[in-house]
Amino acid sequence: MNICTSALLTAQLLRRAEPVLSVSLVPVVVVAPHEDDETFGCGGLIALKRQLGVPVTVVFVSDGGGGYQEGTTAPPDIVVTREKEALKATGILGVPAEQVMFLRFPDTRLSKLDASEWQQLVSTLAECFNQQAELEVYVTHQRDLHPDHEATYRAVAEAVARSSSQVRLFEYPIWIRWMGKFHRNLQWSDFPGLIKVSIASEHATKLRAMQVYASQIGLLGRAHLRCYEQVWEIFVERPRPNHP
Repeated sequence: MNICTSALLTAQLLRRAEPVLSVSLVPVVVVAPHEDDETFGCGGLIALKRQLGVPVTVVFVSDGGGGYQEGTTAPPDIVVTREKEALKATGILGVPAEQVMFLRFPDTRLSKLDASEWQQLVSTLAECFNQQAELEVYVTHQRDLHPDHEATYRAVAEAVARSSSQVRLFEYPIWIRWMGKFHRNLQWSDFPGLIKVSIASEHATKLRAMQVYASQIGLLGRAHLRCYEQVWEIFVERPRPNHP
């Protein structure tokens, strides 16, 4: 597939996606590799669910310590800053602070965790999923062009397979949309069950939550943010993974 701009790729995804007429009342767990992915990818959905009184839990996998300009020295308080931003952003979306989890695995190293760390991550996620008999789990796309994002998907898929809950698994693309191109033989077949959810009623709320991430906005730039400012959010529903 030809390389295209992020705006064009997003338009193509939206055009191909089936609209979802209403969000369900099923509880949600949103799993984010970094503090900001949840709001950029799912902020509108989170706000819609919370407006309906649906329980939402947000799990941040990494500590966010890599969120600074490459080639510069990391600010000493970057982890604390990003966690504060995350609590404020998710609060704007309607998620109580007690429903926000910070697992604090090392940012940029999620794909390099040793066996013990990996099992700890998967077990923690499975335990979280088991808190509900039925739920929807949202996680970054399995081929999202970022090692942390793809590792987070794998951990979630393994945890879902182990979980005793009835789970519907959804992916939200982040870096795919920002990069605006299909890499590594990525094809439309990597987007089965492509759906879009209108967030028009909560669009302003999502934009307010996005602006909270001041530590990241300067790094990402306007072109990046524009990818996630539409009144639709894009998801891919996957069949439940089987336990290996």
